[in-house]
Amino acid sequence: MGVVEGRFYDHLGVPTAALHQAQRQFERAKQHEEQQRKLAQRFPGCNSRWSQSDGGEVWCSERSGGIQRGWVGRPRQMRNDFDNDVSCVCVRKADLGHPKLREYRGCAPDAERCKVLN
Repeated sequence: MGVVEGRFYDHLGVPTAALHQAQRQFERAKQHEEQQRKLAQRFPGCNSRWSQSDGGEVWCSERSGGIQRGWVGRPRQMRNDFDNDVSCVCVRKADLGHPKLREYRGCAPDAERCKVLN
């Protein structure tokens, strides 16, 4: 059988440092994806709506984020470490102290529904 010499294998078919680096990056990406999946289960996305006349609103229900569960939760902002994006998530009372969470400005801490202020 032949050998494809290039970036990932040398002329003897031995893996190069570039292949090992690509494999490590792939593994990190898989781990990140798994962490995001677990976070989405723990902190499902909020329901939201926006209109020019009323502005924005976010709220939590037993099916927010398309995930059926037996709790409603409180809307909070969560920053994603991967791309620094902020999204609304529904949070159980026991998880309200999580370090990645921030309350919506002008919204009561125990509210299930919040107006989104700009």
